[in-house]
Amino acid sequence: MQFNRPDNSIESTPGLPVPTQLIDYRDIENKDGFYFTFRLGGTNAQTSGNYGYVFTARNPVEILRVAEVHETAGTDAGSVVLDVLKVPSGTAIGSGTSMLASTFDLKSTADTPVIKEGTALSAYRRLKENESLALKTTGTLTSLAGVCVTIYCQNYGRGSYK
Repeated sequence: MQFNRPDNSIESTPGLPVPTQLIDYRDIENKDGFYFTFRLGGTNAQTSGNYGYVFTARNPVEILRVAEVHETAGTDAGSVVLDVLKVPSGTAIGSGTSMLASTFDLKSTADTPVIKEGTALSAYRRLKENESLALKTTGTLTSLAGVCVTIYCQNYGRGSYK
């Protein structure tokens, strides 16, 4: 097999025939998934204004998995939840569409990651170029601390090498 490296040099595996088509490293790299993390340390998690836009798609992407963990659970008597919203360009966060089948309960057991993937994500998990993701809380965030959300994505419409 022969690969075209970033420096335009060519690497060939000994004993294998040289293919007629070169494989550019970007063709493989662009198919890999990626992730990003949003973290609010300590009591910063108790202020709803600290949540908001966390990502804007440069290319079409599909959300594969969302993980949430917090150090101290919320204690308010009412519902305390976190949602991940898909927000088209020119749209207010409050008018975004949930990417989750059900929101994260911020009163759940502390230090225990909650994972949403597959059917736990909504049918709206694909972002077009320039669409954004935002985090939105609902309820009073009393006692909540150390919130960390990790979102796993994959470029969409670029095929798969697996």
